[in-house]
Amino acid sequence: MAGLIIPHSFTAGHTEPAVWLNDNFAAIAAIVNALTDVNIAPAAGIQGTKLADAPNGVPTGKIDDLAVTTAKLALGATVAASIRDPEPPTTQWIYAAPGPVLSTLRTTNLVTTRTGFLVVCALVDATIPAADTLALLLNIDGVQIAQAVLEAFTVAVRSTLTLFGFVPALAAGAHAITVTGQTFGPPASGGTGQTFAFQLA
Repeated sequence: MAGLIIPHSFTAGHTEPAVWLNDNFAAIAAIVNALTDVNIAPAAGIQGTKLADAPNGVPTGKIDDLAVTTAKLALGATVAASIRDPEPPTTQWIYAAPGPVLSTLRTTNLVTTRTGFLVVCALVDATIPAADTLALLLNIDGVQIAQAVLEAFTVAVRSTLTLFGFVPALAAGAHAITVTGQTFGPPASGGTGQTFAFQLA
C-alpha cells in the first residue's frame, strides 16, 4: 500500500520555515485527493453501509462474470434455478448397492429464488443379477415425482434408467431432490448417476 510521506519534520523550540509546513499539508492533500485501491488496506473491512445507495450503487459492469452465487440472491429474485449434480458434467455420483429396504442413493440440494415450474431428471446406471428387480424413485422434498423399474429374469441386466418428473409450482426456498431405491431379490450392485433440474422462465 502506498504510504503517506511527510517531507519535513520539526523540532521543539525551533522556528521552521512556513514553506515546510505548507509542503507537509500539500503531501497530505495529494494522498487524500487521489485515493486509489492501493491506499486501502486489505483488512480495512469497509462496511456495506458506506457504499452509495441505488441508483449510484455497484453497477453490473463492476461485478465479475460468474461471481454471484445462488446463495447471494434474495428470495423472489427473478432468476430461473438450474443445477447439474455433479459438476463437471463428465463426472457422475456413485451409490452403494441398494438392498431390500428403501434407501437414499443420492441427495441434491437446490435453492429456488421464485415460485415456478421445475423439471427434474435423474439418469441412473444400474446392474442387477438374475431373478432380481430394482425400483427407483425420484423425490423432491420427500414427495415422489417419478419412478423406474429394472427387472432381470434368467440373466443379469445392466441398464441406464431415466427418471423424469416435474413440479408445476415449486415455491421459492431450499429444496432436496433425492433418488431412492430398493431391490426385490438377490443383492444388486452399486452404480453411478447424474441429477439435473431446471426451472422454466
